[in-house]
Amino acid sequence: MTIDLIAQTGLSSLPMIYYLEQLFRSWLASALTSLGDIDTAIKFQEETQDQLLNSPNQNDAYMRDRLASTLGRLAELLEYKGDLVSGLDKLLLAQNIIEKSLALDSENEVWKRDLFHVRTKIFHLNSLVNDFRVKHLNLF
Repeated sequence: MTIDLIAQTGLSSLPMIYYLEQLFRSWLASALTSLGDIDTAIKFQEETQDQLLNSPNQNDAYMRDRLASTLGRLAELLEYKGDLVSGLDKLLLAQNIIEKSLALDSENEVWKRDLFHVRTKIFHLNSLVNDFRVKHLNLF
């Protein structure tokens, strides 16, 4: 696939190529989701997550934003597949990244909004996980 060829050339170390590669991965995952191919969409989001986690630019605000966003989308896909605990783990990681970003720039309104959204999603998934556990406990 073209995206893998870009990664193999080493060009993805250039900021613009790296940005375009991440944009393409995100678009492709969204297209796959809309077509109902959730498993492949999850695969692409996980590949993007791995690339961002291993990025040498860990202090770059844009990279942290992309990573938190990718983790949020991955959590939504995992929730759709019924893997609530893994989705919750992704959201907790996203929350950690956003909190670190806010520690560096405490007045950033975007980070504040993102933290609110991720905490809302955490609350939602956590309540689903607890509901699931309660229902299964009542069966025994």
